[in-house]
Amino acid sequence: MKKLLFIPILILFIFKVSGQNSEFNPKTLSKSELSNVMAFAKIYGYVRHFYPSTEVDQMKNWEKLIADNLPRIEQSAHTKELVTNLSRAFLPYAPLLSINGELRNVINSGKHIVYRKNIGWGNRGENATRVTLAVYSSNLISIPFDSVLPLNILPPSQSLSKKINDKITVSWPLSVFANDSFTLPHNYGFTIDTNQYNYKSANRQVRMGCIIEFWNVMQHFYPYMDELKINHDPILEKYLQLASEANSEEQFFSLLEWLGAEYKDGHAAFMPYYYVNWADFVPPIRAETIEGKLIVTYVENPDSVGINPGDEILTINDISAEKWFKNKSEKVSSATKTWNTFTSGKELFCGELNSELKVLLKSANGEIVTKVLTRTIKVWALEKKANTRPQIEEYKSRYYYIDLCSLNDSMLNNIEQTILPQAKGLVFDMRGYPRVRVEKLFRHIYPDTLYSAIWQIPIAIYPDRDKRNTELDTSGRWKIAPAIPACTKNVVFIIDGRVISAAETEMGMVENYKLGTIVGEQSAGTNGNINTFNVYKLYIFWFTGMRVIKHDRSQHHGVGIVPNIQVHKTINDVRNGHDAFVEMAKKCLN
Repeated sequence: MKKLLFIPILILFIFKVSGQNSEFNPKTLSKSELSNVMAFAKIYGYVRHFYPSTEVDQMKNWEKLIADNLPRIEQSAHTKELVTNLSRAFLPYAPLLSINGELRNVINSGKHIVYRKNIGWGNRGENATRVTLAVYSSNLISIPFDSVLPLNILPPSQSLSKKINDKITVSWPLSVFANDSFTLPHNYGFTIDTNQYNYKSANRQVRMGCIIEFWNVMQHFYPYMDELKINHDPILEKYLQLASEANSEEQFFSLLEWLGAEYKDGHAAFMPYYYVNWADFVPPIRAETIEGKLIVTYVENPDSVGINPGDEILTINDISAEKWFKNKSEKVSSATKTWNTFTSGKELFCGELNSELKVLLKSANGEIVTKVLTRTIKVWALEKKANTRPQIEEYKSRYYYIDLCSLNDSMLNNIEQTILPQAKGLVFDMRGYPRVRVEKLFRHIYPDTLYSAIWQIPIAIYPDRDKRNTELDTSGRWKIAPAIPACTKNVVFIIDGRVISAAETEMGMVENYKLGTIVGEQSAGTNGNINTFNVYKLYIFWFTGMRVIKHDRSQHHGVGIVPNIQVHKTINDVRNGHDAFVEMAKKCLN
């Protein structure tokens, strides 16, 4: 399997929203209504992702199924009515599904046995997005009837049962018989609906449908659920209620951000489906939390703006800087504090083009001033401008500082061919995300083959991350042969919370093979190919679909790369233009 470069999701965008919308029709669900919807949500996930039928594979409008059936499900007055409505919703696609009943007798009239195999979340059907990663798939697997079933597959005569709540139990076969055309029994009245439907978040069923789709993907396919000890059922209950109560687009999108943050995943982000709606403009300043204060760290034109690096931000739009930052950081999904702090600071001022915000600042000399700032620049463009580090610098004879995150292939080749062979000492700065495969430089440092950390895509046949799912896809691990000529081993690497995904793959090699001293701050603790899906063509969600563990098989997620020597930025560093990380790195070289 070809492995793609891991893609960091660096920005959790905000998009154009309005105030309360009378079309939203918010409603607080009663206890019984919420219980009904939760039962539907769980059975939906089992059918959608694990029932082995041709109808499930060919179904194209799952989200319509949710929106159409939720009103009846929600209003079911008693258990018998609820079972009737659940059966009405799902039996056309899962004919052997049993809700509070006995599994139907199975008559073998087929040539094959079919079961479903999920390699991660398969990203199929209407949930596919514009980003396609071939490492994930969900397929029906067909084997001849007289073959021996895999040990973890129940034969068609047996079923898997799940207790949904105190009153509802659902059962279904993990494998079924099939002829050459379709699984059995077949719904001959089944038609493939390929119509396009226009959904709006003002529709309460659509809002709850977004939660149902998201929750099920994470419940069955997020590989860190158990490591992080996430209590998942209360999340479903909480956000179904919040979605039903949402009275504006702004409020609903905020709860989606909070929902994503529940999973402590540095890749996780909700975004608007249509890019044009992104309000990702910022004023020409950058701020970070340093020594417990919100400090300006970069200003594009200090003289014209009247703000200097090192100024403290006291309030933003009359809200305390501490509260403003806290409100943002709570919506940032992160496995480590360092990633949360970096991302929250970067996105702190995001808004629509030419919109304004007011800040109250305290300068280095104690003067307090108010400034009105206009959002004029894309946040990614400001980040690029804020990186004022040199790309390559020979700061003394044959000692080099190299910013690995700003290199292109031509520069990388030049370093490999002309700098490494004669270098006495190297400072490699990894604070960010390299655009090229910088690990090719490492082959000149280490005399043997280098391997990446261990990649694992869980293969799910059973739902709910069942421990009987023991198979893993571990293909595609990076392998780097040593190169000649070798170069100095007098190497120091600089990292901080921006190091995520592919950058952590590279730093994982540094850590395991001891390619140099690591200085700085803990990395993001999030690695592995992303997975992505859309809900109702309203929002796109990204998450880490691959499990990555360190070379020694210990936990990486939420741990990341911990430096040998800790370095932290100070307010005086900012005011005096010092880079304490680089200064420490140079001191560590022999």
